[in-house]
Amino acid sequence: QDCKTPTYSISLTSRRCKIRLSLMIDRPTVVPTVLVSVARHSVTIIPNTMKAVLYSVLLLNLLAGGKSEVNTDDPASNILVVEDHSIPRRFLSPLDDYPNSLNITEEDRRNFHPVVKFPKIWIEDGGGNKRRKVDNYRVLDLQMTSAMDELASEEERVERRAAAAKKSWGRRKKVTGGDRLQGYAVGRYDENRVNLYASDMFDDATHDIDGYTGQRTVHIGIDLDGPVGTKVFSFANGIVHSAGYNADLGDYGNVIVIEHDLGDVNGMERKIWALYGHLNDASVQNMPPGKPIKRGDYLGRFGDVYENGGWRISHVHFQLSLEPPETHDMPGVVSVEDRPRALLQYPDPRWVLGELY
Repeated sequence: QDCKTPTYSISLTSRRCKIRLSLMIDRPTVVPTVLVSVARHSVTIIPNTMKAVLYSVLLLNLLAGGKSEVNTDDPASNILVVEDHSIPRRFLSPLDDYPNSLNITEEDRRNFHPVVKFPKIWIEDGGGNKRRKVDNYRVLDLQMTSAMDELASEEERVERRAAAAKKSWGRRKKVTGGDRLQGYAVGRYDENRVNLYASDMFDDATHDIDGYTGQRTVHIGIDLDGPVGTKVFSFANGIVHSAGYNADLGDYGNVIVIEHDLGDVNGMERKIWALYGHLNDASVQNMPPGKPIKRGDYLGRFGDVYENGGWRISHVHFQLSLEPPETHDMPGVVSVEDRPRALLQYPDPRWVLGELY
């Protein structure tokens, strides 16, 4: 595009209203100011990149129920803008290719509390004599992992509950911790796990969670793995939206949803709903809706197979949503067809957790 031209205009049409974006640039070095007009309302956005502009407009258009006619003519770009959506073309893309609809900054991230405190390890820094501590975890590839490896049978769940009832808490962590007890790991966002989800809940393509149905394989949160009993913390201030138990095999088991307030930016209220799933039974006790939660508050612990939805590998599923869920549930996995709108509604948790991979 020729930056000598001071104004660029992209028009998008929805069923309910016309959305018009005007990009004002008077010289190449100036950060553009974007005016988005929806019906009688105008929103001013100062994005870091053109990608942020497109993401912001397309999110508004999506919420208005319309269709976009923006296209990209750059085949080398990972950004796909076709009709309804502006998303990364490829699964498992770098963080900056995903929408940052709430304009979460590096300063915001520095102030967030870790959801899970990974153990530290010393590493050499740059080939010199300097050493520094970093989080010690592995990044998992679950694209071809089988459900048979991950989900416990009903008999196994009953046996583990009975065994845990006979042991002290310290002994339970050592005996019932799962196959990856020896280390911590991260399961990735926007990963197409084609063989992993094979319980009755996932096989039912009509099963509806907040409007998402179909054969769901695309993971839309981040998994933080560790031993049974690993502590889970609130990343920011908020209030309890809901908490409860989702009993289906492969579901969240015990789960908490927190409405977090990230503070206003340029008059824009930044609220986000975070789901913390696969917790132990005690986690959801004394979690009534509206209960105040502070940054760094202890929320609960990783659950065992009989309380975390049947997952052999104990972990917390951490997911963000720009819209409040109907109850203590979110579609942690969506169909490939629903992936475009899911990436807009459920932001990459790395915007909160940091660049884990």
